[in-house]
Amino acid sequence: MELLNIRGGSKEELIQKKYNICVGVSLGSKWFTAENIIGLIKWSLQFTRESVVVCPVDEPHAINLKIRNRLNKDRALNLARGMGSEILHETKKLVHKEFSETERGKIK
Repeated sequence: MELLNIRGGSKEELIQKKYNICVGVSLGSKWFTAENIIGLIKWSLQFTRESVVVCPVDEPHAINLKIRNRLNKDRALNLARGMGSEILHETKKLVHKEFSETERGKIK
């Protein structure tokens, strides 16, 4: 994985582990599979200060679902949250296989 851009900080600060890292998962992107998220977590663990947070971005995707599928707001949000829960569930299963107990303690 190659770091292209850091907003609000520097590469040197990242290397010095001055940040906690959040992995934002875009539910509308087919690239965000559980396997690819595991790759992002592995990279993030090398540079995080204390923890890596994996966060599905469900509310913005709910807007896409609402418009594309002509759903009401609540139905679209429930559908997006379900998608987020599903990808987190798949990712959690792989986290238990791929990471040590110490590493798992840093993943939120």
